[in-house]
Amino acid sequence: SSVNGAVLPLVKVSRLHMGAYLCIASNGVPPSVSKRVMLVVHFPPIMTIQNQLVGAMEGDTVHLDCHSEAFPRSINYWTINGQIISQTDKKFEVTAVERGYEVDMRLKIKKVGRNTFGTYSCISKNSLGDTDGTIKLYSLSGKYEEMQYNEVDGNFEETLIVSELEALKRSSASILAPVLSPVLDIIAILLLLLL
Repeated sequence: SSVNGAVLPLVKVSRLHMGAYLCIASNGVPPSVSKRVMLVVHFPPIMTIQNQLVGAMEGDTVHLDCHSEAFPRSINYWTINGQIISQTDKKFEVTAVERGYEVDMRLKIKKVGRNTFGTYSCISKNSLGDTDGTIKLYSLSGKYEEMQYNEVDGNFEETLIVSELEALKRSSASILAPVLSPVLDIIAILLLLLL
């Protein structure tokens, strides 16, 4: 779009206004004169996550994705259950694709195992602030072990986590057991009489 006049008013400037603006001066006699002006907006990181809950089976390969926007450029990294994921950790592959002030962060979990279920955070920081996004990786089998960090003595502790689905199965079985037991007894007696 274009605006006529010597001044281009921009009200409530946001990151969406960032980019190149071209000012063209013309009095009807060629040639016209132009000047390119770059508008740069500084803002703290903003994080967007499409899938905050991801289910997987042990042995699966999983990709977790975060989209960050920030200017000046941000420092970006991942954590699992509060611990920074090292670039050299062989269980993971960390990639980031930068386009201007936008960064697409991806964490590839090469082979999901009991120690890789849990809470992942993608974190983005610059000089104006920081933000994070959380993704929960859970087991589709219903239960998994999650490594939790014990800050008191600095050691990892294994904690068995049972998902709501598994808990529901257990409670349903305990509720139905007294009802099904007499029914099964009657079916067994009828089968014996028929034989």
